[in-house]
Amino acid sequence: MLLYRSKYLIVNYLEVQYLFHVKWTKMANKLDEKQIKDEVINFTNNMVNRKAKFIFCDITDIQNIADKQLFDWHDNNILNKIASKEICKKAILLSNNYFFEDYDFKVFDNKIIEIRFFNNSKKAMNWLLTNAKRKH
Repeated sequence: MLLYRSKYLIVNYLEVQYLFHVKWTKMANKLDEKQIKDEVINFTNNMVNRKAKFIFCDITDIQNIADKQLFDWHDNNILNKIASKEICKKAILLSNNYFFEDYDFKVFDNKIIEIRFFNNSKKAMNWLLTNAKRKH
């Protein structure tokens, strides 16, 4: 189900997998940091009322979003907002040009969200959905 679409971003909700699929387009390369934040805020409003457990965020087509400060802003302002929901895992798909620590986690009001960075979409999706029914 399509939740949000702009020339910069496409957000789908896959109800069967309880998954938000977020795909940034090449057009997002034209955005500055404030515009990226505004775009994220716009689509987040469409996510709040869904029962998702997982987020798959594909940023392989853009260069300026893979920034540690921007990720921190997102985690503190956006992920925190939806953490009260069922979200428990987030996979971020990066182009091969970027390297981040493989694993991270955030705690919001005693709710732990696992975050991992990948360069392979199949591995990212497998990690998100492995043991999904049993553990989450």
